[in-house]
Amino acid sequence: MNDLEEKAQRWGIEPGYHDVFGKWHPVDHGTLRVLVEALSHGREAPQPMPAAPAVAPIRAWQGDGHQHWLLAVQLYSLRSARNWGVGDFTDLKTLIPVAALHGAAGIGLNPLHALFPDRPQQASPYAPNSRLFLNPLYIDVAAIPEFGRSSKEKMAALRGGELVDYPGVAKLKMDALRRVHERFRDKAAPARRADFDAFRAERGEALLRFACFEVLRQRHDKPWPEWPAPWRTPARADLERFRADNLAACEFEEFVQWTGERQLAECQAAAKANGMSIGLYIDVAVGIDPQGADAWAQQDAVIAAVSVGAPPDEFNPGGQDWGLAPFNPSAVAADDFAPMRQLLAAAMRHAGAIRLDHVLGLKRVFMIPHGMKSGDGVYVRFPFEQLLRVVAEESVRF
Repeated sequence: MNDLEEKAQRWGIEPGYHDVFGKWHPVDHGTLRVLVEALSHGREAPQPMPAAPAVAPIRAWQGDGHQHWLLAVQLYSLRSARNWGVGDFTDLKTLIPVAALHGAAGIGLNPLHALFPDRPQQASPYAPNSRLFLNPLYIDVAAIPEFGRSSKEKMAALRGGELVDYPGVAKLKMDALRRVHERFRDKAAPARRADFDAFRAERGEALLRFACFEVLRQRHDKPWPEWPAPWRTPARADLERFRADNLAACEFEEFVQWTGERQLAECQAAAKANGMSIGLYIDVAVGIDPQGADAWAQQDAVIAAVSVGAPPDEFNPGGQDWGLAPFNPSAVAADDFAPMRQLLAAAMRHAGAIRLDHVLGLKRVFMIPHGMKSGDGVYVRFPFEQLLRVVAEESVRF
């Protein structure tokens, strides 16, 4: 074993993989070099993580122990006589008692992660801008107390299409949300302003970073690694000053997330009120867009130089490259797995169950260095037992 292979082994990089036909593919040394650099950032290889201490076994939340069925729904595909061309949280709330009446224990949903409202062509819920925040297109704008009115003709036209018109829906909804936010700033009832302030305090630095990122992203027509130096890796104090200098724009992003969060919470409350033992069953994507908010805000925890994918199989003989950035298996363990706990909290906050796409890479992730073919990737191991413990602990916390 040479020095590079030894380093790769210490960083959890496997020496190769068997494809679905049983053929062994040894990892290319070029792949090893890129992955070792991406995983290490010049740091020494981590020591093996100690086993959890000789205490009572941790049990994940078990539910009521009975078998149940749930109705699976792609939220964006729900149709109604009142939505704006894409299914929203009011459509979901309306569906809940119907499903409950027929015995469903919950509603299974596609990922609700924040995408890029100004890039509506990037509509996949599995390629998120942020897994910590919500897609504003699911907001029922008309249900917001400060809502005035919007074009009924445009709404009807958007509803009438066979497919979701993402550019049309995004423009109509985001323009309306901006008008609603202006009214909120001028006329919000004290109780609503207090609830908004409480939401900001609860979501803390994560919300600050997301809001600032969205404003910065819309001002710099480049990926964030090409932004001016102060904004590629800003400290919290820089962002606090930026928010103060751009208060209306940053507060708008926070207002949108607060609105979406409160509407989603109403849906889970409705599920419980209708006797659903599980309620909302929310999907969590396996990775993030490398040009998005999470990759920017969590640069120490995310590997932006590789993509998540899969090795060759019968349907994809060249392998698959999903274009998503994964967690760094060594950095994700920092501060008692804080990045993973934050992600799980965002998913579990208003859900009775969650689905971790591709088991969220808890044991290993197939990583492909940028610029290489999908088949040239290799599996990288994660601290499996420790991550299972974190998932179990967070499940009983909520």
